[in-house]
Amino acid sequence: MRNKWAIEKVLLDPFQVANNAINTFKPCLPVSGEPSFTLHKARCWQVPPSGFYKLNVDAALFFYLKKVRVGAVLRDGKREMVMAVSKAENELHDPESMELIVMLRRLQFILQLGISKIILESDSLLMVEALNANQESLSLQGNLLKEVRSLLHCFEDQKVQHVCRSRNQVANTLAKHAWSISDTELWMGTIPPFLS
Repeated sequence: MRNKWAIEKVLLDPFQVANNAINTFKPCLPVSGEPSFTLHKARCWQVPPSGFYKLNVDAALFFYLKKVRVGAVLRDGKREMVMAVSKAENELHDPESMELIVMLRRLQFILQLGISKIILESDSLLMVEALNANQESLSLQGNLLKEVRSLLHCFEDQKVQHVCRSRNQVANTLAKHAWSISDTELWMGTIPPFLS
């Protein structure tokens, strides 16, 4: 990150740098106070409580290529994959905004499925904390945060949780798969072949 400007003449967004630093050094930092998200010791994905569905999202940005790829997966309490999506995005925003855009689009889709209880998981600590803060944000992502919160309130019950990257692997793999497609691939009720 520190050499992006020196070598590539790429100026990174401060939110991107901060989020990367937090995610990189979080395991090394002592925990102070109560976190606003649930910490889990397990390294693998955890099943949602009965009646809930879990949506994991990830956005992979490559500024030097001016490309964004996103992935999302919806699973139920029986570990069944309800929906998976890989999408090649044409818009290039900061990482936090892209993560929120993925959340927004997938929540809009999930509402159409009639799901009433959702747990939204992301490895973007800053955006999870911002969503859980439930206060007006004057940041660049303020309007997106407001839209995602508004959609979350359409569900009977909802939770937003931070998840470490190692527990967000399926969404990450779906985002990586989007490099091999030109638009969108959607799987409903089936596991994508590259995840089997």
